[in-house]
Amino acid sequence: MSIKIDFDFRPLNKAIRDLAEVRKKPVEKIMLDEMRLLTERLVELTPPAHGRGTGQEAKLLGEGAVRRDVSNVFFVGDNPKARQNLDPLTHENRRDRRGRVRFTRSIKRVSVKSSELNRYIREKIKHVGRAKAGWMKAVIDFKARSIPAWVKRHGTKDSDAVNRLKNGNGYLEAINRNKAIGSLNNQVRIVSAALIGRERDMRAKIQQILNKAAAKFTSAR
Repeated sequence: MSIKIDFDFRPLNKAIRDLAEVRKKPVEKIMLDEMRLLTERLVELTPPAHGRGTGQEAKLLGEGAVRRDVSNVFFVGDNPKARQNLDPLTHENRRDRRGRVRFTRSIKRVSVKSSELNRYIREKIKHVGRAKAGWMKAVIDFKARSIPAWVKRHGTKDSDAVNRLKNGNGYLEAINRNKAIGSLNNQVRIVSAALIGRERDMRAKIQQILNKAAAKFTSAR
């Protein structure tokens, strides 16, 4: 699934060039630095997100969501004879575009064996972090901050990165091909929040440099 993003990049591009000017560094260097920081923020904001988005709290949040989703489909009933074999398709058919399952009284849950339910939950929990791993190739190529094992375990198969920079011209791309990323982005605005945050931080850095230069000039008079 691809993501269509409607975002005005002009303020971000201007902030990059302004920062390059005040720091007296090549635009290409600033772009690579900003892509590294942007990639880190994309990983953090992609669900499960809690705090920095890559800590143990985020992992536990994702695992809790899996348990709730599965429990909205299956349960261990009191009558052993009424318990059915767990069919994963029953769960898959109930999932929305984000992969979540909402509780509804109009659809009855299926009673299953305890051993099958526990085994199924353990398997599904292993998928936590897969949407974040869609940024993995960008993390590697743009030398972003290391991500935890529960994200890294999914590898780079859902991710890609492009570097077409030359002499300050061209572009950089981080590509997330995870099947849920489109609906996740529509819901929590992962990409736009990360881009807006980077522009804000660059503007703050520019102002900090200008203030420092102004203070130095004043004290020298």
